[in-house]
Amino acid sequence: MSKLSKALLVVACAVLCALRGLAGDWVTAKLDVPTRQYCHEVHFPLGWQIQENFRGQPVGKYDFQNGDYEFRVPDSPGSKFLVRGFVPFLDDRIYTLNLYSVDLSDPVGIAQPAGEKEWNSALPAQSESREYDKTRKYLKSLGFPFTATGNHDEGGSLSPDRAVFIRLSWKGSLGCCGGSDAPTDLGPLFKIGRSAHGKLFFDAYSTGTGKKLVTVSTNFRIILPEAEWSKTGWVTGRYFLIPLDDRKVRCLVCDFGNTR
Repeated sequence: MSKLSKALLVVACAVLCALRGLAGDWVTAKLDVPTRQYCHEVHFPLGWQIQENFRGQPVGKYDFQNGDYEFRVPDSPGSKFLVRGFVPFLDDRIYTLNLYSVDLSDPVGIAQPAGEKEWNSALPAQSESREYDKTRKYLKSLGFPFTATGNHDEGGSLSPDRAVFIRLSWKGSLGCCGGSDAPTDLGPLFKIGRSAHGKLFFDAYSTGTGKKLVTVSTNFRIILPEAEWSKTGWVTGRYFLIPLDDRKVRCLVCDFGNTR
């Protein structure tokens, strides 16, 4: 599927979503017993508020397509972080007006509102994501298969400390209104009806042993798999985040700190 076709597909999905007023959970995680050993949901109860204008220019709303998270480490480092939403704007970041304090290792923890003073005194958390294309040679040298669960392999993401590799794959339909797994005919996109749907798979492996730690399975709708991949990421070498809804109020946090 060409880049142009994918771009048109994203635009068509966005238009259909706006026309149909669709909102809510675009990704639904299956929290079975193995998954719960590593992953839990984090909820930002008051949502995100963002200023309407920046340097005299209107700012788009904070949502799945435009928004992202930034994490900072407070004075007492550990599993607690400050988190804030932002929208990229030229060479700047437009931050949400509100922010939270959250313990990413606490499966029953609730994100609590935090203040500007805390944010300004905190340091940025390491959040580099070593993407598959940049680390393929290194992963191959380990000699492990790192197989994918889904029938469409999308590469993966290596933790900043190189201890955990997450293989990304999916199965389902990309057509916003039906269609096959890899549509080349964009005609069906303009027949209002069904949306993109399927399952996303996050296969987490220990790079030291090649052992699969867990397969996180989620359902997706409306969005393309690659849109979800671009919004996932690491906070330090321990936590892997998967956004779950269109307003980024909920996300899945997978803690791999005990796999070393």
